[in-house]
Amino acid sequence: MQEGEGGEKPPKEENSADGKRMGFLNHLEELRKALLRILLTLVSGTIVCFYFARQLLTFITHPAGIVLQYITPFEAFFAQLKVAFALGLYITLPLNAFFLWQFIAPAIHRRRKAFIVPFMVFIFIFFTVGAAFAYYILPVTMKFFRSFEMEGTLEAHWTIGRYVDFVLRMLIGFGMVFEGPVVVFFLARMGILSAGTMLSKWKWFILGIFILAAVITPGQDVFSMMLLAAPLVALYFISILVAWLAYPKRR
Repeated sequence: MQEGEGGEKPPKEENSADGKRMGFLNHLEELRKALLRILLTLVSGTIVCFYFARQLLTFITHPAGIVLQYITPFEAFFAQLKVAFALGLYITLPLNAFFLWQFIAPAIHRRRKAFIVPFMVFIFIFFTVGAAFAYYILPVTMKFFRSFEMEGTLEAHWTIGRYVDFVLRMLIGFGMVFEGPVVVFFLARMGILSAGTMLSKWKWFILGIFILAAVITPGQDVFSMMLLAAPLVALYFISILVAWLAYPKRR
């Protein structure tokens, strides 16, 4: 049977190209929908938290032990907005993670899915534990910084904007630190990281811990760095045990 002037193959190639293009556009559309849901959820969470901004600010400033000040007209407003946004981001994280999961799940192998969902759950739990620990030690930290006061010479006068930045960085920093054992567990479970590797390279890991503590520490003093580095070192050695228990045993 004789082919037409254009033949039959070019239309097939054109259809294939159109199919790929439509598939790519569909992925972009799904990504747009997922990002839009995440944005709307985050904005809604921030608005709800901003309604309770005064109570949240009272809760955060309680460990300071002194009356805080604001020296610019918008400083108190932006401090409340930062607190509302941070808490809004935190409380909407599980739902936003679900929206993101809906987008990426079809592209992930079934075997990997069994690891990712528990990983996300434990990451959220351990971040919460780390942030709670940071808030628990805040009074001790603030007391240390106020110990530099000198009667009649030097007195602490902190602004609400700087204090909120300090506290949020401390909460986020400790929250991220406490996620270490969870990350190690899943890397070890997948056979990527072993306890032997961590133990043999412990000097480099400890050096990295102190560098990381110096970078993310909320203050620029040695006390703040040590306050963050100490639990990091402890969690590192706990992570070695976790890796030893989680690493697949050869039969």
